[in-house]
Amino acid sequence: MSTQLIDDPSKPTTASLLTDILGDVQKLLAQQFLLTKREITDELKQCAAASAIIGAGVGAIFLGLIPLTLAVVHVLHWATSPPTTDPASLPLWACHALVAAVLIVVGGILAQVGKTRFKAVKSFHSPTEIFEEPRPWMTHPR
Repeated sequence: MSTQLIDDPSKPTTASLLTDILGDVQKLLAQQFLLTKREITDELKQCAAASAIIGAGVGAIFLGLIPLTLAVVHVLHWATSPPTTDPASLPLWACHALVAAVLIVVGGILAQVGKTRFKAVKSFHSPTEIFEEPRPWMTHPR
């Protein structure tokens, strides 16, 4: 009785296995690039939102500086005018200063919130860090 090696058609060949492995590697790399693109897009959206808040805060501070400047002008006028010339209980300069203080405080709060949100955005330190995964099997072999 002679023993013949019969090729089993259901058994994959080495070439087909290598082709499958290369196809899987290509698919994994494509998925990794898509994931990286999505992470970077999400990070940019978070940075844009934080920048908008900071911009609103800076804008409010700028708007607060306008009445503050007017308040300084009115204080100068009030300080040089004769007594009892303004019958109002709250001088005009105090009104300007009050509005300026509110705008500057709100602007400062908005700028601080934006700064905090900016710091909270997860960013990658280097391009290769994106592709690195924790490998406990490398540091703690069995």
